[in-house]
Amino acid sequence: KYPYILRAWFPAENLDQLRQKYIEFSKILGIKDEKPTIEIATTYVKEWLAKHPGWLIVYDNVENYKDIEHFLPEDGGHVILTTRNRN
Repeated sequence: KYPYILRAWFPAENLDQLRQKYIEFSKILGIKDEKPTIEIATTYVKEWLAKHPGWLIVYDNVENYKDIEHFLPEDGGHVILTTRNRN
């Protein structure tokens, strides 16, 4: 139904892995910093997504929403969270 300009999938069960994937993703999106910190990479990704609406981001196997909340883009596309946590 939605013609997304970008689709991304992040494994979210391991926060260290998610941080590394976000840094890699920021490089794909064009960050100039060769070794960005996770804070710089997250800010860059969120700003890029806000400026380029029409994307889909999947965070797979989220253990705890609070752990990944600061990674979530605020607007411009769709976010899907999957979890095994029934709460």
